[in-house]
Parts: sequence; structure tokens; C-alpha cells
Amino acid sequence: MMHGGDRGGVDQANLYEWGGENQNGDYEFDIERPNWEKPIHQLMADTKVTVFFHAHDHVWVKQELDGVVYQEVSSPADSDYELTNWAVAYKDESSVILPNTGYTRVSVSPEQVQVDYVRTYLPEDESQEQISGEVAYSYVIEARND
Repeated sequence: MMHGGDRGGVDQANLYEWGGENQNGDYEFDIERPNWEKPIHQLMADTKVTVFFHAHDHVWVKQELDGVVYQEVSSPADSDYELTNWAVAYKDESSVILPNTGYTRVSVSPEQVQVDYVRTYLPEDESQEQISGEVAYSYVIEARND
């Protein structure tokens, strides 16, 4: 959860201190955060942040906005292996949405960042279709040399 009771990644990046708009779409950043130079999302985009990890929605979602990947990580200990109701909060066309349960493995080198979503299941729930340790999704972010 990026802020308050709202859920989502890039779907919420325009709001409040993240993007400066209120729920009605009015830009109020300068009023609400008068001593801040710019909203958080713009700061991340300007400084070439490649990925922002956030959690709480019990679903695994990858989204991208302005070169910044917003990565929602799942809950590895939750025995609900399906998409939760929170998945509907992710509406952006860049969304890759996968069901809970698993963990996110991140490998960093000077050339790239590799992100893998590794599924986990309780021993009594494993089957030929549900195998703990199986990589359900993987992506690479190349180093920014600009």
C-alpha cells in the first residue's frame, strides 16, 4: 500500500505526495507539500530509479511508469494461492498480475537487475501443478547508462 487505504502501484502514482494530485485530479502538491521540491514519483523518474518495491496487497504485480517499475510483492506465507480482491486495484495496461503466494528474488549486477517471482506452497498443497520453488515470472532491467 503506497499511501492511506488506497491500493495499487502506478494507478496511485499521480496522487498526493507521489504525484501531487488529489482524488479529484487537482494538482495540490505545492499547497500540501510546500517545502518539497517535487513529488516522489517525479523524483524517482528524474534520478533514474529503476524499480520501487512495495507490499501489502497479497498479489504479485509488475507495472511501469516513466521508466520506473512499480513491483508489488506477494505474501510468501499466505495459503491463499489465488488472485485476491486487491488485484482489481491494478488497472494500468502495463500490469502483469499473478496470484499470491510466493517471494520475489532480486539479483543485482552492474549490468542489470533480474527479478524472479518464485511460487511457494505448503507441503500439503503441492501437486504437479503447484510446485514450490518454480519461477512463475521473470524480467530483467538493464542498467541505465544515461
